[in-house]
Amino acid sequence: MEWKIEVRRRPGAYDAHGHEVLGQVHDLGVTSVKAVESARLFYLDTAAPRDQVERVARDLLTDPVVARYLLSDGPPRQAAAR
Repeated sequence: MEWKIEVRRRPGAYDAHGHEVLGQVHDLGVTSVKAVESARLFYLDTAAPRDQVERVARDLLTDPVVARYLLSDGPPRQAAAR
């Protein structure tokens, strides 16, 4: 089974990467963009039970002071075509 773990900043926590990207967007001349929020996305392909995957998300991938995670399972994702 494939698990998807999305890690985002908590509301009000400073998003340094999002802020940096916003500056770069403005440097490109796209000034209509007012905010950028970044997130990290992880896919785990494992037969491990949900509680173990949650432990990875909670204890390894997420700083609980400034971030939160969303865990979902489902069929394997398809590789993106370019």
